[in-house]
This record gives sequence, structure tokens and C-alpha cells, in this order.
Amino acid sequence: MWLLLIASFLALSLYRNGLWIYPALEQVTKIAANIFVNPFLNEPLKHDFLQSFLGPILAYLTSAGHRPLVYLSLHLVLFFIFFVLIFYWIYKKYGLQRLSLTLTLFLCLPISLVLQSWMGSADIFSFLVGSVLAIGVRHSRWIFLLGLIQGLAHFEQGLFMIGSLFLFQWIQNYQSKLSLPFKATTLAFAGLVAGKATLFLWFWAFQFHAYKGRLGYLLALGYKTMLESVQSNLSGFAFSTLNIVWFFLAYFVFHYKNQRSAALILGACLLLILIPSCLGYDHTRLYAVISWPLLLYFFLNHAGPNLEQSHHFSRKFILGSVLLSLLVPPLVVWNGLSYASVRAATKRIYLEYIGPDQPSLEVLINNITYQRPMMPFQRKNP
Repeated sequence: MWLLLIASFLALSLYRNGLWIYPALEQVTKIAANIFVNPFLNEPLKHDFLQSFLGPILAYLTSAGHRPLVYLSLHLVLFFIFFVLIFYWIYKKYGLQRLSLTLTLFLCLPISLVLQSWMGSADIFSFLVGSVLAIGVRHSRWIFLLGLIQGLAHFEQGLFMIGSLFLFQWIQNYQSKLSLPFKATTLAFAGLVAGKATLFLWFWAFQFHAYKGRLGYLLALGYKTMLESVQSNLSGFAFSTLNIVWFFLAYFVFHYKNQRSAALILGACLLLILIPSCLGYDHTRLYAVISWPLLLYFFLNHAGPNLEQSHHFSRKFILGSVLLSLLVPPLVVWNGLSYASVRAATKRIYLEYIGPDQPSLEVLINNITYQRPMMPFQRKNP
């Protein structure tokens, strides 16, 4: 039963969001071809690609780094494996009812759109690490290892994922006068820093001269430019980042009054981590990834038990959420512009950010990606 449920929601997610490729696929494939050499030595603005090194390492070790299509296939396989393992673990730990709830959460939130739209990026590892931390790990060595993986994959996303989880737990425990969750969070942060330090040592040992990371890239462009891009399309940014979250929050705040405090704390934490999402081009993607662990933790530990008290209402809630998610058109905001289609956003990123001198990537975008037909009420792509 659990396998059929997971497969059904995966099929719904593929139908709703389609399957697209990471716009910088050729860049990361160049890194994966030889992880001992910096392929962008004379292109400092591309050094931020080096900061997500885990994907290229795995591709190099599995001989999947010689062609973009093979690199993409590796991450597609990892996505399916991670998806099944994460939700099977939820089923084993919390039961079938909460599995249905978290699968609904995945389908409705922008995380499903992001993972399937940027296939080949480091987001898949952030999804794995954030999900496992939200579900809960007992052994210290596994917590440290998760932080290490995140440090190699995407240090900045890890900071906000782990930080938001700690903030939510800290406020909850402070109100309940319980002991603070310092141990697990400290271990995760330690692993995160160790992963980043490992990356720096690697770059130093093999003379990568990669001094321009994500922070340097942001400072070079200027934070005012980023904020102005959000202000130019504030409504689209709000819809793409929050998407259907308001539906869940309203439901739990007004229906389950004993969880009002937890829901309000969740909303405050979500608004807080919205700030770093404004400081980047890929607004939708960034917010979806760093908010996922916090939302998953909330629904596993606070919303889930309440839903299980009313099976009839729970079924109505899950069915209504799934139908609503299929009716609500996916929306992507990149560089302050809204796109009703992932294809339009991907091509715009390809032309403006990557450059038109890579025909092989354009062939991939046009031929091997899939998206369902647009709904009649969806607006046309700009």
C-alpha cells in the first residue's frame, strides 16, 4: 500500500510539474569531467559553480561526468532513490496517514516544482539532508555526516535549513520550558563547516584559485539589484515562493486552535528565511529548498497528530489539497520576472546567464524535457 501511494504521488508530481534540466548543466559537467582541475580558471564569475562540488564528485566517481545527458541521468536516478527512501522512512516511523499528508505537502509546495525543474543541480542533496534532519536522526555520526554532505553540496542552503529548524525548535522548547536542542543542531553545523572546509582545502591543494564564491558573486552584482528585481514583480514572487502554503497555515490556525502557537511560529520563521531568497536570481528555487525541512518538521510533529484524530476530515483535506495543487498553475520567478512555464524560465536563464554559445544544452532543453500542456486559464509566457 505504501509503495502504491508513493508511486501515485510521484506520478502526479511528474504530471503537474514536468521534468526539466539545470540551466548550468554544461558548467557542472565540465567540473565533473576532471575534479582536480578548475575549468573556469579565467572566468571568476563562474567560480560559484564550484561551490556545489558533491554532484561533480559523484559523477566523476561513477564515470557520469563526460556528457551532460549522462550527468543528468545520474541525478534523475538519485532523485527517484531519495524520494522513495525518504517517504518510506516516514511511513515506517509515523505510519500511513502521515505518509499521505507529507506526500500531499511535497506535491503542493514549490519544492516538487524546483527539484523537477532544476534536475542536475545540488538541490537534490539539500532535499535529502533537509528531509532526514526534519524526520529525525538519533546517532550523532549520521547528523555530522548529513552536515558534511550539505557543506559539500550547498553550504549557504544548509545554513538556513539548519538554522530555521533550530529556531523553530528553540522557540517551541522555550515556551514549553524544555531542554534546548543544542546537540543535534551543533553537530549538523559542525558537519556543515567541515564540508565547506574540505572544499577549501581541496581548492587550495589543487590550485583552483576559486576565490569568487556565491557571496562574492552577490557582492559583485550588488544586493540592491537583487532587491529591485523582487520589487518589480512582488505579487509573482509571493505567489511562487509561498504558493499553496497559505492554505495549510489557514487550515491549522483556524481549525486546530491548540496548534495556533506552532503555526504562528512557523509563519514567522518562514517570513524570516524569505529575506535571503530576495538576494539571488533564482527566488522561487532558493525559498522552496530552504523552507522545505521546516515545513516537513511542522507537519510531521504538529499538524500530523491532529489530522489523525479525524480520519474523515483528513481524507477530505488531502483530496482537496491534491485537487487544488493540480488546478493552481506552477509559477517560477527568476530575476524579478514571472513565468507560467518552466520552459520559458529555463530558456531565459540559458540565454542571459549561461550564454548562447552552447548548442548542445539548447538541444537538451528542446528535446528531452517534458511539461504538461498549459491550463486554459494560465497566462502566456512573457
